[in-house]
Amino acid sequence: MRLILLIVAITFSMAVSAQVGIGVNFSNVDPSAQLEVSSANKGFLVPRMTSSQRTGISNPASGLLVYQTDAPIGFYYFSQGKWK
Repeated sequence: MRLILLIVAITFSMAVSAQVGIGVNFSNVDPSAQLEVSSANKGFLVPRMTSSQRTGISNPASGLLVYQTDAPIGFYYFSQGKWK
């Protein structure tokens, strides 16, 4: 019995994938988005770090976005093998 439950649980967990909505009714999450955030009075806060922390990220994914807190301050994204 335990083996059957384990097989069912593993099969179910492998077949489930879902989109996530924060502040959004699940049925209204845009189908092209994995994550959708909505608010009328709050913003989205991306990870904040220093330049050395940013450049210390190993194998950053293309499109990775961070906010650098030391000079030059601002948003950086990783594209075509470098930070921009």
